[in-house]
Amino acid sequence: MKLSRQHWKILVGIVGIILLTVAVFLADQRSTVLPENETHSKVRRNDYGKGKKKEELQVEIQDEDGKMIQKEILEFELQERAYSTEEAEKVLTVEAEALETKILKQNPSPDLVQTDLDLITKIPDTSIRVSWESDDYSVIDMTGRVKAEALPEEGKIVELTAVLNYQDTLIRHSFPVHVYPPDLSRSEQAEALLQETLEKTDEEKKQDLWVELPDNINGKKLIWSRKKERRWIAIPVLGAVIMGLLILEKKEQEKKRKEERKRQMMLDYPEIVNKLTLYTGAGMTVRTAWERIVEEYQKQKKGEGRYAYEEMQKTWYEMNSGVGERRSYERFMQRCQVKVYQQLGMMLQQNLQKGNQGMTEILRREAMQAFEERKALAKIQGEEAGTKLLLPMFLMLAIVLVMVIIPAFLSLQI
Repeated sequence: MKLSRQHWKILVGIVGIILLTVAVFLADQRSTVLPENETHSKVRRNDYGKGKKKEELQVEIQDEDGKMIQKEILEFELQERAYSTEEAEKVLTVEAEALETKILKQNPSPDLVQTDLDLITKIPDTSIRVSWESDDYSVIDMTGRVKAEALPEEGKIVELTAVLNYQDTLIRHSFPVHVYPPDLSRSEQAEALLQETLEKTDEEKKQDLWVELPDNINGKKLIWSRKKERRWIAIPVLGAVIMGLLILEKKEQEKKRKEERKRQMMLDYPEIVNKLTLYTGAGMTVRTAWERIVEEYQKQKKGEGRYAYEEMQKTWYEMNSGVGERRSYERFMQRCQVKVYQQLGMMLQQNLQKGNQGMTEILRREAMQAFEERKALAKIQGEEAGTKLLLPMFLMLAIVLVMVIIPAFLSLQI
């Protein structure tokens, strides 16, 4: 069987996967923890701040003659690379000074703080832990939240202390931040005041099951209610999505049905033309031949029937109900929507004008051409079926090769 370009691509891909599998397998079999130009086996631990590393190693125990007497698989965990005490102090000092700007978030500098700070608890990409202290928790708490709404316009200086800890090394770094009241609109000021009032009430009434909400603020009445859920919006959206998917599915099914209809009608066309040729050659008129074909189909019909013969049957009913023969053939072409049947309908219409003379020869040539087209169609369908089977066959071949090759290499004890 001649392989197409697409088939070759699939074959090359599968062969490449097999070769890569074998290469990696061999590399795994030959892997060692003995670095080049070294006399002892070594493993590399993770660098500073990269965390622990798990290793799974195979060890062979050999006797004096170099013969393996035992093989084991060991799993152990390597700590990350650690700083010496001097190195740790230097790193902690640098990171502590950098914290003065790292924690600012949207604030421009430590001298102008109006919004919350980012008091991180771990230096990124390191194992350094950080804890915080504030000399005024009513202005800046341990999480970095700034409560500056009640501060005077000149603000207030708060001293923050960062405690950096790396293993057994610890340093403290203190620095001031100047906190100013935020530039808030009236609505933002009211929201901030409400938030502060609620937190204060919650703290004072922790022992109570029910928490009483304030009924006014700055002389303004407050009406409380729970936030309205909008889950109902998801229902029409989900419904629209489902309807859209159903419509797409229906269109896809209709498309497949039309393709199947056309394929079936193309397969039946040579047989229909051959019957018309046979009957007209025996002296029948086209209409009589048409009627004979329909009657034979009705006797042999089983199940859902054949699309082309069903259209011929409709045309026959139209002729018998008084519709003109020319008009019936025209409507037959419109219903079929397949090129070869439209050509057949046009030939039959021309036959009504010119008579039966030469019609048999025309139909004979059409039948020969139709059979050639049917052979070509059957060949295409055979290639499509072969393509569908080709990939599973290649996959089965790949599996068999892997099953044969890997045990063979294992038996070599590489």
